[in-house]
Formats: sequence, C-alpha cells, structure tokens
Amino acid sequence: MKLTLTFLTVQCLVAHVAAQSLSAVLSSQKNLTSLNELLTGQLSQLVDELERHDLNEDPITLLAPSNQAFDTLPNVQTIGQAVSDNNTAELENILRYHVLPGIHSSQTLNSSFAFYPSLLTAQNFTNVTGGQRVGAVLQSGTPPEIVFLSGQGTRSAVSKQDIPFKGGVIQQIDAFAIPPLPFVDTAATYNLADGAQSITSFLGAVYAQSNASLPRLLNTTSDVTIFAPANVAFELVRGALTSLPSRALNDILSYHVVPSNVGPTYSSNFTNATTLRTLQGQNLTMSFSSNSYFLNSARILTTDILIANGVIHIIDNVVSPNSTAALPNPETYTQAPILPTTGVINFNSSAAPFTTFVPGYVPSSTSETASFSTDSASVSGGDMLATASSSSTRSASSGAASPSESVTSSASRVHSKMGFDWVFGILTAGGLFVGAWMAC
Repeated sequence: MKLTLTFLTVQCLVAHVAAQSLSAVLSSQKNLTSLNELLTGQLSQLVDELERHDLNEDPITLLAPSNQAFDTLPNVQTIGQAVSDNNTAELENILRYHVLPGIHSSQTLNSSFAFYPSLLTAQNFTNVTGGQRVGAVLQSGTPPEIVFLSGQGTRSAVSKQDIPFKGGVIQQIDAFAIPPLPFVDTAATYNLADGAQSITSFLGAVYAQSNASLPRLLNTTSDVTIFAPANVAFELVRGALTSLPSRALNDILSYHVVPSNVGPTYSSNFTNATTLRTLQGQNLTMSFSSNSYFLNSARILTTDILIANGVIHIIDNVVSPNSTAALPNPETYTQAPILPTTGVINFNSSAAPFTTFVPGYVPSSTSETASFSTDSASVSGGDMLATASSSSTRSASSGAASPSESVTSSASRVHSKMGFDWVFGILTAGGLFVGAWMAC
C-alpha cells in the first residue's frame, strides 16, 4: 500500500510538471548545456532511445553531469580520454552508465545506500547481471541531497532538485559517474595514499599461483563479491601465508570470494546471521554488532568498491576455512588475527607480502624476485604477468550495446526495484498524494 501510494504520488507530480521531452528540458537548463551539446551532437541515437521511455510504462532517471563536471574532464580517467579522442562508442557506453531504470528522486530514496542497475550492459564495460550498478543515498538537509556512488568510489552530489520530464526525472550531478574498472586495475590502485589499507597483498597473492584459474575467475566471472583483507592484515600473518603450499594458499584466498548467479552482494544486502557460500566451498557468516558488520571474525572496514564484474569489500583480517567458528570482538576496532602472527608492531608497506606478484609490478632491482613455497616450484613475480586476464584492458571497438542486444555474460536489462522507507511514507506520502491529486 505504501509503495503504491508513494509511486502514484511521484508519478502524478512528475506527470503534472513534465509534459516536455527530455531534449526540451535539457535545452532549458543553463547548467546542462554541455551535456545537451554532447547528446544532440554525437549521441542522437541514444537520445532517441531515451525519448521512447514513458513515465507510466518504463520511467528512467538520467544522472546529468553539469557544465562544471564537463570542465573537469581532462582530469577524469577514461571519460576525459574518450572525449578528447572523440570516441563516440565509448562515450555512449559511459552515458548509459548515467541512466537508471525507475524513478530515483528525493521522494523515493532513503538514508541507506541502495544499488541500482544502469543501462550499461556492454560486455567490454561490465559483467554484472542486469547492468552495472550505481549506488544512491538520500542525505539529510533542507532540501535533502542525493549522493550517487560509482566506480573507484566516486561520489557525485546532485543538485537539490528533481527535474521532471515526460519519461522520468533528471538529477543534475557535480561529477561524472565513472564506470567501474576490472578487478586488477581497481585493486592495484585502491587507496594508494595509505599502504596499510591498500589491497595489493591480496591482489599479489591471487597472482602468486602456479594455477591461473583464480586470477581468471576474478577477472571474468560475473557477479563476484570479494572480501579483500587490507595489506596490514596480510603483513600480520606474513610468515604463515608465505610458507603455505600453493594449494593451501589458494583455499584461503578462495574462501574470501563469493560467486553468484543473481548479482553481487552489496552492503545493501548485508544482514545479521547471513551465511555466504564461498568459492572454496565453505560458508562465511556475517554478523552485526556495535554498529559494524563482521565476516566470521573480521570487521568489514570499507564497503562497495565497485568493479566491472562485481564488488569488493575490505576487511581487517585474513579469514580461514579452518577457523570458521572464530568470533569477532566488537569491543576492539582491529580484530585479532586467526593465523599465526609474525610479531609485526608497526606496518611497513615495503614488507607487505605478495606485492611483487601484482600484475605490472616493476622490481626496484634486476635481481629482485618474489617467491613462496609451492607444491612444485617457486614462481617469480614477472612470470605471473602472463596470467593477467585480457579483460583488464577495455576497448570500445565493439560499440555500445543496443536495447535489444543479448550480452553473453547473461547481463540483461531489468527494471530497478525501488526500496521505500515506511516512516517517510507515513509522514509525507499522504500529504504529497493529496496535493498532487488536486494538482492533477
């Protein structure tokens, strides 16, 4: 009842104000002239497709980068290059990431992040069922403000105004939504300013394998969720990990990976006492205490780092399939290691294990190599570069995915299921509905 009432309220309000087409509304907004010029000048087919959306049948939300967002393009990875190269196919895919099925406005969102499919489904950009996700949350204020979360943790604050048109609503954003990059690119560059919180040890350990199946899976499998321990967690148990046979290390790493056939596990899916079936075959148990989520005995430090084929969450401990009953201590911020420790007191980024196995690693000397005990032989850091998946390189040569295109990754267009807050509905929906009904 509440969902229906709120949607009817939004629908009526939008319909009352939004008899104009998308093109007409964009051309009337002085802060969206650069976007309008790009769409009408180079992406007319995409405009025609968006104009066919109907408020009653299949409404959309357009995240519209402002003129100020366009001014920063020379410094924006991927997007700035596509603009300077006049790469129409890549630009279309980037703009598809700015279109969300459904109405996402100050009246439909709430104070918890939710993750919505976009129209970005092209194989060379995403491998997430239903289209690459964009996070959205309503922040308090007068009027309230919406913040969108995209790849590389980019947050784009919108103007405090829902701009309606006959096919849905426009949200003006201050920065481009950046399509998520592949696993390797994201893990290698995440939090470079803070070595302790980086995840290059996890990335390097994945590639420190005599078998390339795990790197291949993390680069190419759709809807993957990765719980990556921070570098400091790896350094604390450095000796225990680097002495493991390759097969045992692979078991531990695979225990941090949750595959799925219905979509990645975002923070909006976290619930107390949830069990997650891992790639290794055993379960992880999620719990909530003292305003934090835990995974077995590891505290989840950072959530929702979007990647091309799923999502990464950062944890403060290396969990083990041999210690599934270990419980967290919510009273301490940093959790005690499960594996034997090496007596590390102060983190040293140069001592973080496995980092020389990271794809693209450049040794500081010609004699520097990285090795660990394998089932058969040691592997040098340089040798593992060949196992890097080709999916880490993005090409727009395949063009943008059309609305009817079948994507072999099984990604398909689906409409977003809008989550609504009951308290918001009780306090506001009735008044809005009456006002909108009278206006209509």
